Amino acid sequence: VLSGAAAVESLEVTVDERPVLADPQNGWTYDPQYWTLHFNGTSVPARGAVIQVDYELAPSDGSPPQGGGGGGGTAPPA
Repeated sequence: VLSGAAAVESLEVTVDERPVLADPQNGWTYDPQYWTLHFNGTSVPARGAVIQVDYELAPSDGSPPQGGGGGGGTAPPA
């Protein structure tokens, strides 16, 4: 879960310092309702991978059902 609603066009995702593109088949997709990224197909990170997500905040009318607040960040290893 991201820490804030992302402006979709600003999302930049890397896994182990390699860029991953937005792609519903073999990349990532963003769910703006819950502020979550989903990895698909060959882009699903391996256990222990370092995932970095940078983005600009989008206008938001609240927080997702399970948290919210702030900017981009690094996800803990899976």
